[in-house]
Amino acid sequence: MKKLAALLLAAVMATSMIGCGSSTDGVVRPKNGLAEGKIGDTMRTYWFDFSVNSAYLCDSFSGYDAADGYNLLVVDITVTNTFSEILPMYDDDFWIDWDSDDDDAYAYPVENASSLSSNVLPSEYYLMIDETENGLLLYEIPDGYTDLAIAYIELTDQNETGDFFVVYFEPDQR
Repeated sequence: MKKLAALLLAAVMATSMIGCGSSTDGVVRPKNGLAEGKIGDTMRTYWFDFSVNSAYLCDSFSGYDAADGYNLLVVDITVTNTFSEILPMYDDDFWIDWDSDDDDAYAYPVENASSLSSNVLPSEYYLMIDETENGLLLYEIPDGYTDLAIAYIELTDQNETGDFFVVYFEPDQR
């Protein structure tokens, strides 16, 4: 399923469907199954809102060094439960994609990154009704890529796909 989601994002980036989704009051909602935004936009999914607040590239984060040929991408994200039930959340709900012709041009957060800093979102957590969680996601991406996108796709318990959400950005360098 993760490969399908990455292929969907690659197709979206390749066709440059900028402008899909609708925005009112600073909230981006899907239109025809797709919502596209930028840093600072509130993306409204079926279960929660999320916003990518900022992002930067670096070589090292809290003692964790990027592998040779890679950079670390640190993303500040806020997630708010807008659903009527407690939500299980996972750091790999959000993956990063970079502009490339390669089908493997995506990554999930670094495993166990929450052990590096209390600011990093845990691998798994729960959002209570109306609760907001803010934290960092840490990714390793190949050197040289600056046109990036964070993506989320709605999946039901029955593995049915819903709407697709993409936030495009160029990270700062630190």
